[in-house]
Amino acid sequence: MEIVDSVESVESSANMLRNIFDFAALKELLSGENHIKIRLDAMHGVMGPYVKGILCEELGSPADSAINCVLLQDFGGQHPDPNLTYAADLVETMRGGQYDFGAAFDGDRDRNMILGKHGFFVNPSDSVAVIAANVFSIPYFQHTGVRGYARSMPTSTALDKYDYEEVDLEAAVQMMEDLELMMLEKAFMGQRFAVGEKLYQVEKADNFEYTDPIDGIIFTDGSRIIYRLSGTGSMDATVQVYIDSYEKDPDKIFQDPQKQEAKPVSDNLREWEAKVEGLKDTLWEVLKEDI
Repeated sequence: MEIVDSVESVESSANMLRNIFDFAALKELLSGENHIKIRLDAMHGVMGPYVKGILCEELGSPADSAINCVLLQDFGGQHPDPNLTYAADLVETMRGGQYDFGAAFDGDRDRNMILGKHGFFVNPSDSVAVIAANVFSIPYFQHTGVRGYARSMPTSTALDKYDYEEVDLEAAVQMMEDLELMMLEKAFMGQRFAVGEKLYQVEKADNFEYTDPIDGIIFTDGSRIIYRLSGTGSMDATVQVYIDSYEKDPDKIFQDPQKQEAKPVSDNLREWEAKVEGLKDTLWEVLKEDI
């Protein structure tokens, strides 16, 4: 005889969140007299019921604030990755200025993309920085204090995500292995790369692995390039490249990061074309179409 216990996951999550955040303040923010207007895209993933149940039904945000909340096995035929490419409809809607805050969530609700008014893209490291700067506005941390902030290579200080999907799995794995071998060479530390007027010098490189293999190269000025071989996509492998380039020129800070990082990404991939044997006719032919 088997005993099956079912859990109402939305209510369970809501109970946990009530002990962390000020739900009364959030309800005033989302449904009070001077409430903000939000737009949330669950991308037909598991976040849909949580968005509807917590943000709309409990905190009072209008029902039409949430879209694509019906959980579908094939995610409605779309790729459930919350980025500027696959959440393009949300980005376009936010650019109209009707909404003050926007967010999209991936299929298993462990990643998100945040947008400000007029489609202002908030990168992952800035999301963490905003929370850190206002951490004692959160009731939970008022009582417990803060012991530290979790960071990982692919998310901390990452400005942009470049994803290359449906890449041949064997070729992608070979690229990651060859990249790691190159990183382990003693001569790689301190190596310099010229990109336009900028000069990047490698300070350290490492492999960070939990389920997906992740290789990271960190430069002396804090800039970094992170490669992640992901299985999130619905077909084959997805190679994700996270680019973070330090910029001290105030006139360039607010420029579109997609355009700012295009040349470093292009130059970087051409560098690998020359160095990574066996991938010239497979991976590069796939990637260069997106540059």
